[in-house]
Amino acid sequence: MYGVRAEDANVAVPLQHRAVIFGTLGALIAYAAFKPNLQPLAFLLAAVMVVPFLTLSLIEGPLNDRMQRVAHIDYGVMACWAAALVTFLMDRRDGRALRAETV
Repeated sequence: MYGVRAEDANVAVPLQHRAVIFGTLGALIAYAAFKPNLQPLAFLLAAVMVVPFLTLSLIEGPLNDRMQRVAHIDYGVMACWAAALVTFLMDRRDGRALRAETV
């Protein structure tokens, strides 16, 4: 995905671990779509998943083509995240938020 070869176990293991964490967080975010009491946490986790990568990609400098593609996708993800957050906050302000359920 990133166009980087992880030939060393010291690189491969953290990358694979990161993939497992992202998958787990993604599943929680999807689950939160149906559990209103988890939605604020899901918004926070979604930002925590994307913002550090975008920040580091800007700080560290030129990326290869595949990494640049990932960054562009993440910018799109953040635009969707921002639109969803605005809608969520407006619904809560207007009292249209769904009744919080217990997990």
